[in-house]
Amino acid sequence: MPNCTDSDGVFLTAMGAEETQIEASFAEAIRIAKEQKSLSLEKRAEATYAEYRRQKASGSAGRGFRLPLC
Repeated sequence: MPNCTDSDGVFLTAMGAEETQIEASFAEAIRIAKEQKSLSLEKRAEATYAEYRRQKASGSAGRGFRLPLC
């Protein structure tokens, strides 16, 4: 059982993966957290995903994303 469901999305972002891969990874992390009924993991995954979207929208991606690890 993973203890940090959003880490794949963070890793994919750092590696410069395709946006669809990153988005799917965050969606999967949120789904897993809900399935496990882990509110803390769900909120962390949602917050990390929201930060990814915020940085992407602001153009910060050109300087590299800065997302939290677990």
